[in-house]
Amino acid sequence: MDKKSAPFITYKDIDLTDTDLLDDAWGFRYEFRDVFDLLETLKPEPGPMVTEKLKKNISDSY
Repeated sequence: MDKKSAPFITYKDIDLTDTDLLDDAWGFRYEFRDVFDLLETLKPEPGPMVTEKLKKNISDSY
């Protein structure tokens, strides 16, 4: 892959070691990295204990 994208640089000369390509491609700013990390740790559904307590509370109320 020795194609030239500019007169003085080839693709193999481009260093992407410290670059997050998704952030660059979609324009996400690095200041929001902590927010994205937090969102990845949140669980989208409750655990089984929470579900069982909810079922018990509903059945007790009827």
